[in-house]
Amino acid sequence: MKSTRISTKKQKQVSLDASATRLIARLEAEFDLMHLRRLRAELEQKEARLATKVKILRDNLRSPDRAPGLQAGNLPQVGWLRRWRHVLVTTGKIWWLETRRGTLVQDQRRLLMMEDDIRFGMRIVGVRVPNNPKE
Repeated sequence: MKSTRISTKKQKQVSLDASATRLIARLEAEFDLMHLRRLRAELEQKEARLATKVKILRDNLRSPDRAPGLQAGNLPQVGWLRRWRHVLVTTGKIWWLETRRGTLVQDQRRLLMMEDDIRFGMRIVGVRVPNNPKE
């Protein structure tokens, strides 16, 4: 599982009034939320690209006229073997891509949970929660 680093630097002991402390906490939380949203958007784009690749591979499996080895002039046995090799290789690729998509979806859920935790912490502390433009 990939770890996501959130800005958690140790704060120096500087005497700040409560409003300055609240401002710094709000800015840090908003930065973390923006960072997590950007990461989640990147994962969604990767997952969409993988879904497109899977769809193309499945379409290639379903259309017999695209299969290698079925063109005119090939021996029937050679065409049969090539077709099955193509099916096995393509099925393996689809399986790997689907596994990768599942991992990306889990990472998206993890990032969303982290966003929710940050928002909850902001509400508990009394910091204004920024509007979420797109969930």
